[in-house]
Amino acid sequence: MAIRIHVTAVHNCPSAELRAVMSEVIRPVCANAEECRPVGELLSIEEHDGWTWFSTSVWGVSAGELNRGLCRLARPGLQFTTCDADRWYLTIHGGPTGQVHFVHRFGTHRRDPDPVSDAAWQAELESQEEPAIDPETAFLQDEPPPGPDRPRVPFDLCADELAEEGVPVPEEFRASVAALPYSQAVARYRRWHAEQVSAALRAAGIPYDPDAVRAVLLWENVTEREVDSDIGNLPRLLSVLGLGGEWDEYVRQAEAPPEPETCEVEPPPAEPPPDYISPVLAITDRFALVPVQAGPVSLALEQIGLLQFCVDALTVDCRPGAVLTVGLPAGFDRASLAQPTERGTSPVMLTADGFQVGLPDNCHLDDQRHLDRYLGTELAWLLLHLPDGSALDVAFAAEGHPALTQRYRGPVRDAQWQITETYPALTGQVLQEVLELAALGEQSKYQARDEAEALAIIARARRDPELWDKKVQRKGRLVRCKDDFLGQLPKLFLQHRYAGYWDVASYDRQAVREYEELVAQEAAMRRSSVETARRRAAPHDDQILLRGQQSIYWRSDFTQLTELEQETRQKIDQAMSDLGFQHLGDLVAKKQRDIVLRAYASADGASYGILMAKRRMYLGYEFFSRFADGTTLTTTTNSGVDSCPQAGIYHKTCPGLEVPDLFEKHRWGLGRFRTHRSTEPVPLDGTLLGVARELDAAFARQAMVAS
Repeated sequence: MAIRIHVTAVHNCPSAELRAVMSEVIRPVCANAEECRPVGELLSIEEHDGWTWFSTSVWGVSAGELNRGLCRLARPGLQFTTCDADRWYLTIHGGPTGQVHFVHRFGTHRRDPDPVSDAAWQAELESQEEPAIDPETAFLQDEPPPGPDRPRVPFDLCADELAEEGVPVPEEFRASVAALPYSQAVARYRRWHAEQVSAALRAAGIPYDPDAVRAVLLWENVTEREVDSDIGNLPRLLSVLGLGGEWDEYVRQAEAPPEPETCEVEPPPAEPPPDYISPVLAITDRFALVPVQAGPVSLALEQIGLLQFCVDALTVDCRPGAVLTVGLPAGFDRASLAQPTERGTSPVMLTADGFQVGLPDNCHLDDQRHLDRYLGTELAWLLLHLPDGSALDVAFAAEGHPALTQRYRGPVRDAQWQITETYPALTGQVLQEVLELAALGEQSKYQARDEAEALAIIARARRDPELWDKKVQRKGRLVRCKDDFLGQLPKLFLQHRYAGYWDVASYDRQAVREYEELVAQEAAMRRSSVETARRRAAPHDDQILLRGQQSIYWRSDFTQLTELEQETRQKIDQAMSDLGFQHLGDLVAKKQRDIVLRAYASADGASYGILMAKRRMYLGYEFFSRFADGTTLTTTTNSGVDSCPQAGIYHKTCPGLEVPDLFEKHRWGLGRFRTHRSTEPVPLDGTLLGVARELDAAFARQAMVAS
């Protein structure tokens, strides 16, 4: 797992003040109030050369909390966050324009791109198509900016990735490199980025060596050891900025790593090859082979894998090992068998007239790759092309699973294996029918002999460990299961039809135990899921506000989210009030019981405003309106939603917009509905109960879309 840390540094600030402020903004993570301690007491704060700093893991502490703390301190400061071993984020505090944000992607900033790849980048640019716009939602698309469209250029490939990280490249710089090939444009961007970081440090009044910082940002003096690390050039940057301590030591070790200690170690003794033969034969040798009643059954050598169906149909959680014993005719040149060339991973024993090989339980006899792997390509080929006069014996067994003890033996003639003896005792007709059933392969439907057999198969499926939670259905004699990914359904036919020949009773006993354990586990998981949902449920009243068709709704209180900072809520409350919205109350729905919705109604009654949050984080805000034709429009900061015009659901996503701008965009959308759809917004119920009813209707529309 990649190292993910925050490094928070402030200049000319006493450590006691830093500790006190961070204790207020970092929310403690603890089981209950009695166990909570101020986070500031737990921070390991360092001081060096005018800097006061600390590092924390990203788990449990957010960059937003740390940046709020730096804002309160109102001094020059730095907030770094590493991510996924391929980038770090930087926020610089103290400049006249407020916080300045940067993202430093290792792949982009480490070196100049190779010009040889420019043609490939150009081809990728040309292969990208403009996203198709649904004509049903085209009227909600923003108008293009005035003037001619700017054609896509190679640098857009890089700029788009940076914009996705939340730090878009200014249009002025993009225009300055529009005429350059990809390698030159990105090379210029690397140097521009270094200058922007340097300018922001200078504007914030942070002392630094411009040449040293620029060299680190361009990875000019970074060692291979740092290049390969999860946090890249960040330690060296912190060192040249003057934080000292562990960052200076990190750089020293990167430039002069200690010599690794060496010692002579005795090589471990070679492990003996696995024995796949003795465990199987120790079981099967206890039982005598019985001649196949009514004559032998012929099976093509390349189809010997069909026999594995007979054991797979009688196992729940165990596959048996197999032993193949081959006797070769007297005229066969056995000298070639003694050569280990092309030999597989399974031990092969040479016998007086042939060879014997044991196969592990994960070997599939119907898979040529498995045969090549375990027998080697030469023996695998010979097995499937045995000469006339050969004899083949296939035995299966697994300790503690008597149903899997099976053995099949007989001579080879004309590339056909004549199975003349078996254990357990079988008739030729039964063995032939089972092989034909196995040859059907994995299908979604099978034909029973009659409706009584179809009903019996359904009954077996309901208690089968592999099928009990699948939708096994029948129509007359036809039994089907489209979710039978393991090919279990045909095995139920063997269990039902031939229980008098194979040890199906032993299998059934094991299957019942497994089924009961699965049902118990499922019940325990449901109980655990319910308990987890209750623990993470947002606070709400006991009395039900609305019992809707899709969910249950309760009143809530946003201020009871004690682990959530309330400054954002207060800011949004004020912004809604300034727009003429009235706070209607807070709401929790059982369908999304960990989310609190803070609801507002517009002065004209045409729109709801919604603020969404969980216990520790805000989820965004949005505006909602419903129209006379039944369609709805939601203008939201959440980019993870899509319109579904067929269900009358329209979303306008505007990530990052402030409340007034988002409402202005929503009003623009209402106007587009008037002019393009000839429909007007209807007045909404200005109560929290009305919001709950509207949310219930929204859940119903979502369910319709899902179906």
